[in-house]
Amino acid sequence: TCGAVVIAASAVAVVIVAWRRGTALGVGAGRLVRAFAGWTVAVWIVRAVDIVMDWRSIGFVVVHVALAAVSIALAAWAWRAAPVGDRADAPAEAIGS
Repeated sequence: TCGAVVIAASAVAVVIVAWRRGTALGVGAGRLVRAFAGWTVAVWIVRAVDIVMDWRSIGFVVVHVALAAVSIALAAWAWRAAPVGDRADAPAEAIGS
């Protein structure tokens, strides 16, 4: 669970650092960000289903489903911001600069 949050935060941090420096991520870094984002979404979907289907307290379920939603949203943002192919200027466009 914590690993998925760390991976999503790391992917977002890479995009933010590149954006603040005014440089675009390379295609290789963009693919890496997308790989981490996809992995994060997959992990959280599996974990959220497991948590909801297990006999857990309602507070535990609510907190972890909220964490899943935030992590998936950040992963989707990182995926969209990561350049692929000839989209070398994607981070600035996706972030709204």
